[in-house]
Amino acid sequence: MSLTRTNKTWNQWFSAYGLGGFFSIAGLLLLCALGCASQPAVTSSSTDLTGPEPHSHSALSSQSATDALPPLENGIYAVWAIAATAEEAAMAAPGKRILLDDYRFIERDEDEPVRYLAVATDEFVPFALQAGPELGTGPRGRPMLGLVLDPEHAALLERFTRAHLWEETGRKIVIIIGGHVVTVHKIREPITEGRIQITRCTDKACQILFSKLAK
Repeated sequence: MSLTRTNKTWNQWFSAYGLGGFFSIAGLLLLCALGCASQPAVTSSSTDLTGPEPHSHSALSSQSATDALPPLENGIYAVWAIAATAEEAAMAAPGKRILLDDYRFIERDEDEPVRYLAVATDEFVPFALQAGPELGTGPRGRPMLGLVLDPEHAALLERFTRAHLWEETGRKIVIIIGGHVVTVHKIREPITEGRIQITRCTDKACQILFSKLAK
């Protein structure tokens, strides 16, 4: 468009609407510019679009993942690491099953905190009992639960405990019943004859463990 034609167009517009119309249009354009500038920019990092940032691996997320797994079979397992949080246990023993030890079945000191165990699941001793579990009383009058494995698993228990002696490996073993940690022990010498005693459990806890093993 030529400059002459442009000037002619503006002259026609002013003849039709006058100076007041010009300022009205200019005001509308200014308000539009200010309104557009005040709107927040929407980017790919907007919280409304992407939601919260994904959580890093933590004690809570580790425990949630653990709870989603099927419970471990009743038996004795090797403990590869013990830590105050699930994250620390997972970092200390990658690839191991993380379990919460909350002392739900045994007596404990009031200031003894809960802990997390990194447990190896590829090798363990199932509780294949020769006879039913036995409830009894320990030397100090505390409840006790006695187990006797069948000959095959008694031999397996001896080999397992011999391979996980505390003085040689620095690892403990854990008793799992009903998918929960019952007790954690240092193995000083191999367990022969397949005899296991669970002590320090409360009256109610011993009954619960008994019912789980008697099924």
